[in-house]
Amino acid sequence: MRLFKKKRESMVNLQSPYIADKIAQSILTTQRRIAAYLERKTRYWNKPSKLIALIFFGAAFGGFSLYLLLKAIL
Repeated sequence: MRLFKKKRESMVNLQSPYIADKIAQSILTTQRRIAAYLERKTRYWNKPSKLIALIFFGAAFGGFSLYLLLKAIL
């Protein structure tokens, strides 16, 4: 009986960094594609239009987050 056996690494452990890198690369590629699409859509907006859109989305998502928070507490 061996007291200190050497643990064998499985194939999953050897390929985990590779799989994680592939997932990270696909996420980054998708983010870049979406960012380029949104930039093309808003390229010709003037500054006040962008500010109004920012306020609208901030109020909408902030309000929804506040609603979920209050719903969880009460």
